[in-house]
Amino acid sequence: MSRTVASLVALALAGCGGQALPRALFSPDAGNSIVLPGGGTTAGPAWKATAGVWPAGASGIPMGSLTGSGLASGGSTGGGSTGTAPASGGSVGGDLNPGSAPCAALLPARVPAPVTVTISKPDQTLRCLPTPGTDDGPGTLAVGELPSVGKTRWKFWSLATGALLTLATESSVNLPTLWAQPSGFAGLTLDTASGTQLLRSYSHAGQLVSSVLVQSDPSGSAAGAGLPAGGAVVIRGVFAAGSCELRYERYDSVGSAAIEETTVAAGLAPHSGTLRCPAPPYWLSLSGDALVFFAPGGVPSAEWVAPDGSVAVPPFEVPAIPAAMAALSDGSLVAKEPTAGGTAFWQRSWHDRWSSPSALPDWIAKAQPQAIAPIHGGQGYLATFPDPEESELFSADGTACGPAGIPAAVVGRDGSAVRQEGSCVYAWWPQLFPTR
Repeated sequence: MSRTVASLVALALAGCGGQALPRALFSPDAGNSIVLPGGGTTAGPAWKATAGVWPAGASGIPMGSLTGSGLASGGSTGGGSTGTAPASGGSVGGDLNPGSAPCAALLPARVPAPVTVTISKPDQTLRCLPTPGTDDGPGTLAVGELPSVGKTRWKFWSLATGALLTLATESSVNLPTLWAQPSGFAGLTLDTASGTQLLRSYSHAGQLVSSVLVQSDPSGSAAGAGLPAGGAVVIRGVFAAGSCELRYERYDSVGSAAIEETTVAAGLAPHSGTLRCPAPPYWLSLSGDALVFFAPGGVPSAEWVAPDGSVAVPPFEVPAIPAAMAALSDGSLVAKEPTAGGTAFWQRSWHDRWSSPSALPDWIAKAQPQAIAPIHGGQGYLATFPDPEESELFSADGTACGPAGIPAAVVGRDGSAVRQEGSCVYAWWPQLFPTR
């Protein structure tokens, strides 16, 4: 059946209240619980069966970034015009065609029961972070705990066995960022004692590999994003000679500098009359090019920066600075922008190194999904919608292939689908959409 949009509404997440999970959870005394398909449990501390329910008031949040290959949102997006809401009504993605060749390659042969994990006991002083996804197979999942007092802890889980691999503690006063690498993870953290920002790299098993200082200037900040092929880009704002500069550096998968730091923009005004220079919002295409946004003189602008740190396309004006972007398999980025009413919708496409936008693919313009994740090596997409129980498959050419058979979830590098079902409850389907 085709999904029909009667009207476009604000993309708000629905709460799950006290809805029961479809299976029991097994809670060890240590606070972690794991349910494997078929009801089995992993070896570990003394396990005790408990009734699994979503905490009252918790929301089932479709996890993960809206950016596909990488998002860095390090500061204010500045001013800028707002777009208009897409016209409502019509069929989303056209008529369903699950029997077509593009769709047949996307549909799983079967959807197994998920592995369900509770990473922490319910606690008013602790919340869990959205997962950055999974690394390449056999995949590892990283999830984070953020107590109201104390240090953030990342927990690394084996997707295949549901076993806890290791813990890693971060010293941070803000929400640290973490992104999946082809093997392992990397991310930025803010050191509470010194106020500096560090780029930390973790192995496939969650062991700390390196910790590199990337920002020590208290007047600036850094934002990082994972490159599709591995490694990371860090762009930081620096106060110099009475104005702000943007400096770009690229690192390899173990945190070593791959290029010399380069200045990619200068002469920008400090943020809101202060002497602070926040990192700009930027997104990475599949080629590794960065589309960097800023607003000199209040005019929304952007530039393309190549992986070697050179400015590939000098600054140009843009209609608006996006709230989010997603990478498509053709190498383009699609932009979600706020409308005059404040709600953000997918509005336009940016092809790699183009200085003017293009129209959205028709299926995205009509469907307006909450998030878009490439699957099967770019042969299609998992599109999730505001209802946390709903996800649909689309082929690379926009053919609507029907329901995915799972609730809204984020897809990791190894093709595993992961979903945050409660404040600290996660479910995953290992390699449901493998790269082919």
